Amino acid sequence: MSLLFTNARLIDPENQTETLGSLLVEDGVIVEVGKNVDAPARAQVIDCGGKCLAPGIVDIGVKVCEPGERHKESYKTAGLAAAAGGVTTMITRPDTAPAIDNPETLEFVTRRANEAAPVNVVPMAALTKGRDGKEMTEFGFLMDAGAIAFSDGDNVVDLLGDLLLDALRDEALQEGGLVLLHQLELLLAHRLAEVVCVAHRQPGDQVGDPHDLLLVEDEAVGLAEDAQGLAAVRVEV
Repeated sequence: MSLLFTNARLIDPENQTETLGSLLVEDGVIVEVGKNVDAPARAQVIDCGGKCLAPGIVDIGVKVCEPGERHKESYKTAGLAAAAGGVTTMITRPDTAPAIDNPETLEFVTRRANEAAPVNVVPMAALTKGRDGKEMTEFGFLMDAGAIAFSDGDNVVDLLGDLLLDALRDEALQEGGLVLLHQLELLLAHRLAEVVCVAHRQPGDQVGDPHDLLLVEDEAVGLAEDAQGLAAVRVEV
């Protein structure tokens, strides 16, 4: 099937360009882009009327409340909102009730997403069981079930704790999992505040100044980098 989009504002994020032109798609693959593109025989021609034509947006870290709190946000409502905003892929968080920390729960949410969401849905799984920071989930089984990455959401994970670090090293090295962290978690901020903020506070500064939060955030990023170096695991913040 051939689709020719004409009179479109072509947005190319990689080359950081925006031009008026046409785009030809053959069997779902872009085959030609230019100012004037000839329509193949039997091609469906769509006049974009000067509207934007761009790659679909991938939203990393979407909070969907299935299972457990579907009344707050379902895959259907989240997917419809995403599609309306140009988001074609949602990467969903595992901080549900219960947490997505086993293959059975992951398979359930994947099935629900495929049934209800009008966009692509790619799930994350919990980094630790119950998201309590004590015991690693089974990376291999969860990756086989479709997990693209691992995170405990906004729960604090002590990545430099000996037991968790050893487990993370073993799991990550064997399975190649990607770990995603929040750089500023409230409990971590509280733990670091006295050490980091007080050490850098200037005379006259008040507790809670914006620069305090920046210092704590920098320290949290540093902890993630330390964990990445010690465990030889991919960690993104």
